[in-house]
Amino acid sequence: MSEKLSEKPPTPPPKEEEEEEIVINPLDLTAAKLTCDDGVKRILTTMHGYKQSYKHTDVQLVLGWLACLIGGGVCAWSYTVTFEESKQLVGIAVGIYATLSAVLWLHAKLVIANKVFTGKRKTLQGRIETSSIQIRSSSINASTNAPPKYEIQVEYRRTANFGKSLINAKKTLSSIPYPDLFSSRGVFQHKQFTAFINKSTREVDD
Repeated sequence: MSEKLSEKPPTPPPKEEEEEEIVINPLDLTAAKLTCDDGVKRILTTMHGYKQSYKHTDVQLVLGWLACLIGGGVCAWSYTVTFEESKQLVGIAVGIYATLSAVLWLHAKLVIANKVFTGKRKTLQGRIETSSIQIRSSSINASTNAPPKYEIQVEYRRTANFGKSLINAKKTLSSIPYPDLFSSRGVFQHKQFTAFINKSTREVDD
């Protein structure tokens, strides 16, 4: 079989002494969110046994490289001929480059949006079951009565019979204040963040 099956996904708490210390500016919400996003990927792949999908990354790379190759190739060729000979093809190349760049931007904004993790996991529960999970993240700005928060939306599906039988499908929304995840000097609290992710995934995977 191409993928390893496990009877129960492991979710042990992390050992703090084995975690690399991550320090950020605690006032920088962008850095805080990116640190948490990286933590989501690490926890789901190393502790929950999910295999991350890179489909959207591959699409971005293909579109980006294609736009660059067309633009660069035609530009280089145009230096070998006169302007009159090259202007029509250069114009077409510019149009293609602009179109691909627009598609790339739309794909990032509309398709990828705020997704930070998409993955699958196969488990053996008397039969082969496939769990699919998708996590979106965002930052909630501070208000008068509340600190800024890290929010995740978890979409989960578990199927059997090669996806033909739906066993479970849920969607949840969870959040946690950033001050609970970073110390006053900006040290990322691995243990607290892992507990938050484990609790959020347990709510959909029951």
